[in-house]
Amino acid sequence: MTISISMPRGVAAFRERMGGAGGYLAGPSRKPAATHPQFRGSDGRLLREPGIQGFACLYDTTFLANAGFVFLKSGCFSDGLYDQNKKFLLDHNDSKQVGSSQTGL
Repeated sequence: MTISISMPRGVAAFRERMGGAGGYLAGPSRKPAATHPQFRGSDGRLLREPGIQGFACLYDTTFLANAGFVFLKSGCFSDGLYDQNKKFLLDHNDSKQVGSSQTGL
């Protein structure tokens, strides 16, 4: 035996406005608290502000890069560093130049 009870539409709408079946008014909808971005170092510790971390180059150490091992000898870039202007770019993008060897970076 199945008993089916149906509510008039007005009652259902009223209950919906009142916060559902419990009949309690829902509190004012609160906006989530503003979250500040968290910056973490490569070791996982929390930083106060963002910073550049990592290595531009590892010398005299074998490391994995592009699915292969690389070994760079100390001084391997010496000839190329001083012969012309060197740009400091973000993501290797010319439109994101931060500085250059001419500006002291």
